[in-house]
Amino acid sequence: MSHIATIELVVKDLVALRAACETLGLELCENRTRYHWYGRAVGRPADATDGVCEHAIRVKDNGRAYEIGLVSKADGTGYELKWDSYMGGFGLVEKVGENAGRLRQEYAIEIATRVAKRQGFRIISKTIRSDGSVALVTQKG
Repeated sequence: MSHIATIELVVKDLVALRAACETLGLELCENRTRYHWYGRAVGRPADATDGVCEHAIRVKDNGRAYEIGLVSKADGTGYELKWDSYMGGFGLVEKVGENAGRLRQEYAIEIATRVAKRQGFRIISKTIRSDGSVALVTQKG
């Protein structure tokens, strides 16, 4: 059943999100006020905010794929990500992973890398472990 769900991630850094998107073959479309989804509510009343966003994430070279909308959190602490993953989002889930796990992971890597650099570290290696987790090895200086 098609529906809009929230991805468990709060985005506070659009530059880091843009970099994560590029890694995954996605594009962050800033100032887009609507994102592509099924287009009508199924199994619940329609909501005027369905498909409305401040920014959107789209799959490059796939106009059929559903998109992810970035919606400001009510408390002003960042953006929530809204999406429709029905039928794999017609290519979206393939790029971002189940429950958007790849997108969440790449965003976390970008944030960790930026924090390390601000603290005077450099990334000397990035290893993807057999369980899918990522290890970043840093060095001061």
